[in-house]
Amino acid sequence: MKKRLEQGVILLGTFLVAFMGSALNPAIPSIAGEFHAGASQSGWIVTAYMVTCTALPVPFGRWAEQTEPKKILAGGLGIFTAASIGGIFISSMALLLGIRALQGIGTAMIYSTGMWILIRGADEDIRAKLLGYSSAAMYLGLASGPAAGGILNQYLGWRMIFAAAAVFSAVAFSGSLMILKHTKPANPGFPVPGKTSPSGSSLILYASAAAAFTAGLQLISAGWWGWMAVTGGVVLIVLYTVREKQAERPLIPLKQLRKRPALGIHCISSIISCGVNFVINYLLSLYLQIGMGISPQKAGLLLILSPAVQAVTSVGVGKVMMQTRVSPRILAAVGILGSGGAALWFSQINGQWPVWAICMGLGAAGFFSAMFTAPNTMEIMTAAGKERMNLASALISTVRSLGNSTGVASASLASSFLLGQARLSEAKPELLSEVLKLVFSFWAVLCILGFIMELRKKV
Repeated sequence: MKKRLEQGVILLGTFLVAFMGSALNPAIPSIAGEFHAGASQSGWIVTAYMVTCTALPVPFGRWAEQTEPKKILAGGLGIFTAASIGGIFISSMALLLGIRALQGIGTAMIYSTGMWILIRGADEDIRAKLLGYSSAAMYLGLASGPAAGGILNQYLGWRMIFAAAAVFSAVAFSGSLMILKHTKPANPGFPVPGKTSPSGSSLILYASAAAAFTAGLQLISAGWWGWMAVTGGVVLIVLYTVREKQAERPLIPLKQLRKRPALGIHCISSIISCGVNFVINYLLSLYLQIGMGISPQKAGLLLILSPAVQAVTSVGVGKVMMQTRVSPRILAAVGILGSGGAALWFSQINGQWPVWAICMGLGAAGFFSAMFTAPNTMEIMTAAGKERMNLASALISTVRSLGNSTGVASASLASSFLLGQARLSEAKPELLSEVLKLVFSFWAVLCILGFIMELRKKV
């Protein structure tokens, strides 16, 4: 019963953070109008969340290794609940950005421990099934977020999006407290507390590097300071790497992980997969409205198809891994190649495309993304080894966020190259079509490289 409760809390938490990551997007124009915010300021509603989601999972994951991971999970759900409740009553844009950053902190705590707790102690077959359910919960949140957010914003106001998140997170938080109540204090077994805790300088350097790099990718179209943030992030990453090689208590054990090159390869593949799927949905949402004249409501309903297919397929992929001897590496390779095919399909889109052609492409994108996600997660966990499974859980969250941010950056760079100072939302249909062709072709090539890497490197 306790294990079922654990699984339910983690799956609900996974759904919740995916839901809130996408549900607020349709309400951004309403929020900007209420607080008289410009485009650059309202863009931080997404950026503040993404920065903390990317920068903090690994530090929290290492912290969880020093204590009981369930405490970190419960703390994350508690912070997310408090932030969601606070979002109902905010009265300024500054407070909203603080709330979003706080939600990102809670998300980082949930993601850094949830996957590890979910599969810890499970047999490999059961682990595959649980990873399929986890992927399904994530994609269900992504599918329902924009639709629910749009409906709540239209009829009840954008604050009700925070209210809905508060209800879900309060249920999950209550469940996590029940789990803690019946959890006996235990030494996680690795590492020994007090002897391998990372130094404060490692934590600060890593978090600063990840935050600067992610913020720069998100805001690279804003001008020179976006590029400065990316450059600063790269410099900090170099400094962090030099510092970690000399540290007795590294945040990320680079020397050990260097002996496991498959881990890095699977993480790079995850960045590519998340990036291509994010950019497909991001650019199509604009092209359906600008290039094809489809209403925002109808465009939103069409785009739900991809994550809905992902949610359904993820459960089936988990069962395939559990019941057959098909290597997760093969499934992941086919999945990333198929995602590249979907990108190549949409690179040819024009204003005359029938709805069935769009639906076929979105369905394929969702199917192949689901085929990749759970097997890739399994491969990362296996490559990290049992003693580093919690770090692997944190890395999965980090690389997925990096993939989304890289997708934003690729679209921004392509639009700057082809459109100059014009914004994507203001582009002419024929120029927007050129942006899609360039970006989707770029990601299709990356997917081919990911396919080759997945096939060449065994764990």
